Amino acid sequence: MTKYIPTIEDLKSINIFSSLNDKELNLIKKFSSKISYTKNTIICLSGDPATFFAGIIKGKIKVSSFSESGKEIAFYYLYPKDCFGEMSIFDKKSYRSATLTTVSKSEIIIIKNVDFIRLINEIPSLFIKLGEILADRLRHSNKKVESMCFFTLKQKVTDFLIECCEKSNNYVCSQKEIVEFTGANRESISRVISEMRNNGIILKSEKNNLLKINLEKLKSYNEKNK
Repeated sequence: MTKYIPTIEDLKSINIFSSLNDKELNLIKKFSSKISYTKNTIICLSGDPATFFAGIIKGKIKVSSFSESGKEIAFYYLYPKDCFGEMSIFDKKSYRSATLTTVSKSEIIIIKNVDFIRLINEIPSLFIKLGEILADRLRHSNKKVESMCFFTLKQKVTDFLIECCEKSNNYVCSQKEIVEFTGANRESISRVISEMRNNGIILKSEKNNLLKINLEKLKSYNEKNK
């Protein structure tokens, strides 16, 4: 883990700060730190005190939890422009509700909660932005519950892959990520992936055994399986 001072462009790259002017961004910069993490690094564990807000500049971060048996379930993935820790700003006794782990080399900006509250007083529009983020997070949680309760495995995999494509420009993910997100076993996931390969939806990338996705064919497949 390496710490730096963020630039104005770093701050602008995060959705919550993207519409702010330079004066407001310079104020935020005074209270911010940029941290670089290597791949497969735990940023925080479920149950840790939630003391800071963070925005993602580069990389991919997994938000997950573990069952008593040690099985990991991924709730969702965070990409550049996303943020986390917004709920802790309003809850003084807040603890992390999930474990966050870097999937690839990542850079994030962190702001201590006490400093973020000070920034809200100076920049009221941040409060509205936080409300929008919390509403979006709630919609995502509701969608996750709906998916786990009512979707077939094919629908769960398709839903996850579409989200990957919408969030990331390279349209790739790993089979391990699909397993962690759906909670299904590898054999069942392998059968779904095999069917998708036969339909030209999934290709194997040249490096790291990543699965490359054809978004157009994926959406067509999704319509057929609704």
